[in-house]
Amino acid sequence: MRACSKENGVPDGYFRTWVERYQVTEDRDHPTEDRDHPTVESPDGAINGFPPSTREDVKSFFVPKLCNHCADSPCTQVCPVGATFISPDGVVLIDPDYCLGCRYCIQACPYGCRYFQPEKEVADKCTLCYHRITKGLTTACCESCPTGARQLVDLKNPKDPVHKFLRNNKVQVLKPQMATQPKVFYNHLDGAVR
Repeated sequence: MRACSKENGVPDGYFRTWVERYQVTEDRDHPTEDRDHPTVESPDGAINGFPPSTREDVKSFFVPKLCNHCADSPCTQVCPVGATFISPDGVVLIDPDYCLGCRYCIQACPYGCRYFQPEKEVADKCTLCYHRITKGLTTACCESCPTGARQLVDLKNPKDPVHKFLRNNKVQVLKPQMATQPKVFYNHLDGAVR
């Protein structure tokens, strides 16, 4: 997150990418028989109605979040002036010179990946460091990831090793029911995150 903020001049208190912590819990007084569908405490604190004193952690995990650069993005559809658009190479971008600051795109994003940039009074989000990738570089978050868990790949290049990885691993997207065709893939995403 720091690398992204530094690279893109993101104001303090705002994020283009972040990591959410999820806790899967179980009510001790009413244990779940089905461990495949446990209660999930999401980052916003929702606990499905169970009081904290009766919950027991089953597991916790982290999920990195960012703009999903959807092929069928709701944010581009609602922008009244075309400030939000999809580049020829498939990256969803915002032209700050055209953005009116109406925030329709922020409301339309099903992934919560946009925010209102208070200094410029426009919408902002992850651009996949477009200024870097057009020069053949990777994104700031991928470059700074110490484990290599974040990877920038060319989905249009059939020789990119990611295609083999996508075929041979349990790879999922967030909110597939939204039919936005997101381009951010997660390996072994816990079903509780959907």
